Amino acid sequence: MEERIKIQVETISGNPTSGEIMITKLSKNQRMKTAFKKLFFFGGIAIFSVFLPVLHFFLVPLFLILGIVFGVKSYRVDSCLVSGNGSCPHCKEGINFKSNDLVWPILVKCHKCSRDLNISMATYN
Repeated sequence: MEERIKIQVETISGNPTSGEIMITKLSKNQRMKTAFKKLFFFGGIAIFSVFLPVLHFFLVPLFLILGIVFGVKSYRVDSCLVSGNGSCPHCKEGINFKSNDLVWPILVKCHKCSRDLNISMATYN
């Protein structure tokens, strides 16, 4: 289910500008599928690292732990950023957002003035 959300783009100096993003809500099945993909990816690397002499003593546990950590982390993400746009409050340059996991606040850097931008949901009074 896709949804449009109004956002505020802010710099440290204030003066927020507005924008809009499109997000997709992930179902429980989609989240489980992504989590298991990451778990099995790192599990596969752990299996191949068994054949590395001496290194397998720390590589196998490392990759198994990484699989669990990244699997749980990806399961907790319930929305994905599909696309979006806004403008830098400082230089007014247009900013396009690429597909990514949606974690608030979204932190990006302006390509023109290199300022750090903080993207949050728009609040209206």
